[in-house]
Amino acid sequence: YRCVIFSFVSLSPLFMHQTHHPLLPGTTIRGESILDVPLHALANCRELVMVILVDRSKDHILLEVENDLGWKLHFGCIGCEDAAQDPWQAAETAAISALTAAGVILSKDSGLRPAGVMVFSFSPPAEHLPMRIRVLEAKPDTQAIQPGVIYSSTEIPYHSMWADDKIWMPTLLATSNSFFQGHFAFSSGPGAHSKLLNHNWQPY
Repeated sequence: YRCVIFSFVSLSPLFMHQTHHPLLPGTTIRGESILDVPLHALANCRELVMVILVDRSKDHILLEVENDLGWKLHFGCIGCEDAAQDPWQAAETAAISALTAAGVILSKDSGLRPAGVMVFSFSPPAEHLPMRIRVLEAKPDTQAIQPGVIYSSTEIPYHSMWADDKIWMPTLLATSNSFFQGHFAFSSGPGAHSKLLNHNWQPY
């Protein structure tokens, strides 16, 4: 697939009126990141947070925790819209509140580290607004009783997950200090049924 660089000012009409899924570069020639794109330039997309719950020392990944977004495998929540906060601090605030409400117990030595950022766009764009998702990593207390199901890295059910997961998640799990960016364009609305048409995932 061909990755085309567009200026940020033209993103909104591209998302709203075209169906060939132009990709946002992970980093543009001006050095700007998809983190820097204002939401109004992304057709007023939703700012969401995903938390990858992993205990690397035991190769335990906690999935299938109920969440307000209705995601079946990953844990997600709506991002905090406190304009006074740093965006990553706002994401952490929203994540901690949602994890606590879901009954997830984090390890005492766990923080929430920024692990990546994604933009998802769907077809038709007039029916499905894009999403920007800040990805955080946290360590669950696997000695405590937790909601959800614990998997090893070799047991993760990628066949039941959104098509982007098998692209970025193995690298995230393999590298404790990794960070990634990417725009993922899907063939239909949000869900595991939607085929991935194009992406420009890039790890750092």
